[in-house]
Amino acid sequence: MKTNPPDRNGFTIVELMVSVFILGIISTSLLQGLYSGDKIRGRANVARSASHLALNEAERIKNSATTGFIIQDSVYQQTIRGVSYSVNRTVLSHHLTDNSEPIEIHIDITPEPSDFPSYSFRMIQGYDF
Repeated sequence: MKTNPPDRNGFTIVELMVSVFILGIISTSLLQGLYSGDKIRGRANVARSASHLALNEAERIKNSATTGFIIQDSVYQQTIRGVSYSVNRTVLSHHLTDNSEPIEIHIDITPEPSDFPSYSFRMIQGYDF
């Protein structure tokens, strides 16, 4: 008597293991891409916030110059979106007697997490063409 072999309608364990392995490789590369994109976006946000802080500092300097206040060195902390920034304003040349000479000012902005770079801006105030 002949017996018919049973019909094989399912997958073998080896086929399932291979498919899970391939799915794992694909999802790992996808998650790495998402992680690096998030890291790039975070650095761009820090750079944008540093630029805004420098622009605010430049506006403060501009307003103090129009009101006649003497621009001095200053250091302060500010937190934007959970990142703490140290803003250091250094006046390199003080011309208190002669207002016709330009004043050179450096603005250094350092984010507190050390994995972000610091940003430096240079400004010259009072220069007339």
